[in-house]
Amino acid sequence: MAELAALDLPIGGVAAGILRELSGIYPSFVSAFKELICNAYDADATSVTVTLAPSQAVATVEDNGAGMTPFEFQDEYLRVGSKVQGRSGDITAGGRRPIGRKGIGFLAVARYCRQVEVHSHAARTVTLSENVMLDSQASRGHYVSASFFLQPFAAALAPYTTILSVRCGAFELSPTEYRQDGPTIRLPTEIWRKLSGQTLTIEYDVDCRAVNLCAAIDYQYLLELGDDHNLSTLPDFCRLRLLPAADRAAKSGTRIVLHLREFVQRELQSPQRRGRVRNLTSAGGLHRFTWHLSRTTPIAYLPSLQVLDKPDLRVLAVPVSPTPFSVKVIGPDGETRELRRPLPNDLLESQPDDPILVRQPFNIASGGLSAQGILLGFRQAIFPAEMRGIAIRVCGVEIGPPGFLGVEDDLPTRYRPFLDQVMGEVIVTEGLDAISSIMPGREGFYRDGAQFQALRKYLVGDGDVVAGALGEVLDQLWKRHSVESSVERIVQEARRRRETLLEVSQAVTALSVGSRHSRALLHLFSRSDVVADGLRQAAEYRIELPSTIEDYELELAKLEEIDYRIDLPRKVVQLNRDAESWGASLYMLGRDFAISLRNGGSNAPLCEIDLSTNIIHLNWLHPSRGKMGDSTFAKSALFWRIAYLTADGNVDKMMDLAHRLLAFSA
Repeated sequence: MAELAALDLPIGGVAAGILRELSGIYPSFVSAFKELICNAYDADATSVTVTLAPSQAVATVEDNGAGMTPFEFQDEYLRVGSKVQGRSGDITAGGRRPIGRKGIGFLAVARYCRQVEVHSHAARTVTLSENVMLDSQASRGHYVSASFFLQPFAAALAPYTTILSVRCGAFELSPTEYRQDGPTIRLPTEIWRKLSGQTLTIEYDVDCRAVNLCAAIDYQYLLELGDDHNLSTLPDFCRLRLLPAADRAAKSGTRIVLHLREFVQRELQSPQRRGRVRNLTSAGGLHRFTWHLSRTTPIAYLPSLQVLDKPDLRVLAVPVSPTPFSVKVIGPDGETRELRRPLPNDLLESQPDDPILVRQPFNIASGGLSAQGILLGFRQAIFPAEMRGIAIRVCGVEIGPPGFLGVEDDLPTRYRPFLDQVMGEVIVTEGLDAISSIMPGREGFYRDGAQFQALRKYLVGDGDVVAGALGEVLDQLWKRHSVESSVERIVQEARRRRETLLEVSQAVTALSVGSRHSRALLHLFSRSDVVADGLRQAAEYRIELPSTIEDYELELAKLEEIDYRIDLPRKVVQLNRDAESWGASLYMLGRDFAISLRNGGSNAPLCEIDLSTNIIHLNWLHPSRGKMGDSTFAKSALFWRIAYLTADGNVDKMMDLAHRLLAFSA
């Protein structure tokens, strides 16, 4: 296909050294690459496809957005600091709030690519207007010509240019009073004499549907230039070609081909580290790339996740755009994957209990700022670790990595361990924009803005983090941990008591078979004439459960297969009343004994066994228990009493049996 035009376009605006600095504001390849996705979003694309070549030396981004006309490519895409024009009320034709506007987007991938190719088709007509001063000198011939289309590609687009109107002040010429000859207007001599020395305003259409734009940008050449180089005179920074479109009815779209530098290729090809991946730094390069791309671009969360249907998590399912927007990645192996915003591993895995302990949805409307979101406190540390922190999304794009807005070092010590269990999502709808609030590269915010300060005050407080929403979540996690620790101590104490009784039963049973004490043990537990003496008369001691733990009420309930449950909303701790650990009985050689705790004092026996009533009395407040601990005291008291009763006055026999019982290991 024959070219309509081949042009060398200059870059507008700044010195080479400044360009190098601007190209360095994107700290990683994926942070720069996401700008291409954001450009497609701003162009009202509904679909973006990213394709990685098998060698991973080339990456292609193709969208079905509005495309670029030659004018937009020259005046907006290549010009540093330009602002996208033609948006009514800062809303795109598709109803989206635009992401970009700083005018440095084309530099995003400069450090990561040797060259970039841009192929674009804009299926629309562009209306332009030019002022033309008519020469007052005498003319020759019947017509006077004046050029009105002075763009570099005027000659190529002349066949597709149509004059709409010609005005001179309030006076408008009729179409019969002028002729169009490509990019020039021809006036009859008599009309020229009437308007001589005045300015004509010519409005005309350029039908860009007739052409395809193809450009090659040499980033390697650009970044190697000296600081004193005049960029406006660069002869070969960008090569633009205009080709006739095979079909004027073709839809708009843009395809960008990136020829990646070697270090980027190595990064994409890096393998996953051995072992379980707990954070993204351990994942393979391609997985890291797609994960971060999913995290930072304006796409939705996993739609099939049922957890998002819960009323207090619906904020995460709020549509990013009023029109559909999807991003697909075709990997080096040819496999296609549609990107979805990731969630923590605990929400993706099947869990018997809800992994989220604290849910705190919110709406903010203060000082010109409007935002909604939710803070979540998890039962355990969040993985992958990169999801910890509060993510702030403006126009669907995450601004910098999630964090805690700089309050980590100011937190009370008791809260710091729980930061790993907190994530949040803030969706800003009004008040923070790319010009006044967001730093270049979208890696953070200007912190002096009133709207950002209002957001920060709400999230982390003003001088006292506990007053902010984050402090509320951390306080609930801390209280939950404190209550859980107290309940766990109660359950563990009961469980240890139960395990102690089981060990006693196992030891007596083992020594009743095949040991020198077998017959004596069997004889003892067949008797009914052994009765308790002193301890039976002592006051009974009951292990009472507290009515409250912290400010949580304690209640017994029927629970399935768990020892306890903490109900955060009701502030209630439920203990399983049927759990085996609460049992106070002991089975020995065919007989069930009830355990009775007594307050016998220091002069009373440690233990008495009443074989007439099958009750074992333990002197629970004996001083020895405080020194030995509950489990050791209970075992020692029982074993020595059993050995004493079995030996029937034989000290050596008693000592041997007691030592054997104490040394028994199940």
